[in-house]
Amino acid sequence: MSARLVDIRDLVVEYPGGSPRAPRVRAVAGVSLGIDEGVTLGIVGESGSGKSTLARALLGLVDIQSGQVEYGGMPMAAAGRAGWRRFRREVQVVFQDPAASLDPRMSVARILAEPLLVHRPELGAGQIREITLARLGNVGLDESHLRRLPRQLSGGECQRVAIARALVLEPRLLICDEPVSALDISIQAQILALLRELQQRLGLTVMFIAHDLSVVRYLCKRVAVMYRGSLVETANADTLFRDPQHPYTRALLGSVPVADPRQRRNFAATAATFSAAAAGSGCIYADRCPRAQERCRTESPSLERSGDGDVACFFPGAGGDLADGERQR
Repeated sequence: MSARLVDIRDLVVEYPGGSPRAPRVRAVAGVSLGIDEGVTLGIVGESGSGKSTLARALLGLVDIQSGQVEYGGMPMAAAGRAGWRRFRREVQVVFQDPAASLDPRMSVARILAEPLLVHRPELGAGQIREITLARLGNVGLDESHLRRLPRQLSGGECQRVAIARALVLEPRLLICDEPVSALDISIQAQILALLRELQQRLGLTVMFIAHDLSVVRYLCKRVAVMYRGSLVETANADTLFRDPQHPYTRALLGSVPVADPRQRRNFAATAATFSAAAAGSGCIYADRCPRAQERCRTESPSLERSGDGDVACFFPGAGGDLADGERQR
């Protein structure tokens, strides 16, 4: 059984409202989530569901209002300088926009060397060069790229450099925040194949944030579904795509375009207007849910065990809300 690498408990992150008198916006609302070592975990949900904020809170890039993040059994709130230095070395991130995440004034050689200069000052120039060349090779680039600036690279090459930079310190955890959404389709496929191969070969633990469910299905072993800052379902990827338990998860899967007209799905489940205001004290999905009952409008379901995962729903399972296209499949 895999050891638990990251443990997030009752995490709450809030942002100021749009004006001094506006209420604070709760971007992450009491999320509890574990990531086992060596597992690729996909975080999915529509825009504004809190996926990126959850990752930034884990990285320490935004303030946490309440809750706790543990890494390798160490509570980060009490980690101290040495603990955070270790965390920064072992946890790396690949951001969405490859060009914006690279310093335009630095060469590729300097971009890759900088983490080593900070975290491994004992290395000599020859050793740094050896490591950077090895990591470039890992991502399909070569020595000729070392002298180039980011503006001299394609979007795919920039993202490969960003991945190489994340790998130079041999991290235990790699956080990928929409790493292919800004790339052309053909380049997306190359980067995804690269990430999958690297994860398997290096034994990386990966937290992969995406809104593209086909990408998550290809890459991830487990999936966590977020809606309005809350976690509504977690499961093994095969189980979740075959038999989603939460109606929001079913709506997400139903919104994926299907080429075969005989298998097209009814998008009605996702057509409801999104409201940022919480639906009273009831279920956060009640105003969009096709199976909502009176209990759903007055009580908030908690995550409960369901098969190999968890679901926050009083009436999980297929129920009666399958679209005609899904019933025929």
